[in-house]
Amino acid sequence: MTRRCKTCGQPLPPKLLNSAALLDLLRHAQPHREVYQAQRGGWFISHGGGETTESAVRRLVDAGQIQSVYSNCPDAAYHIGRTWDCERTLEARKRLGKAAPNYFVGDK
Repeated sequence: MTRRCKTCGQPLPPKLLNSAALLDLLRHAQPHREVYQAQRGGWFISHGGGETTESAVRRLVDAGQIQSVYSNCPDAAYHIGRTWDCERTLEARKRLGKAAPNYFVGDK
């Protein structure tokens, strides 16, 4: 029996149990994907990527292979890429609108 998403009904791929498979998916999948903690505590991969385990995510975080997506909620979502500086980006958008640049942690 195919597992389905409880929210949208979309078929879910098998659960990714190992960190190497998760890292490969995050590096190469199109569109860009993130792994995030759902409201009920499970870990899921965006854009229909399915489910993974907390231990697989923790191994990649501890090894520095994936980073937090957002500075204002550092433990909720991870990806291959830089961490958004949410406070600076939102402040710039208040002043400049959609023309504001995106800021990332570590930018000057």
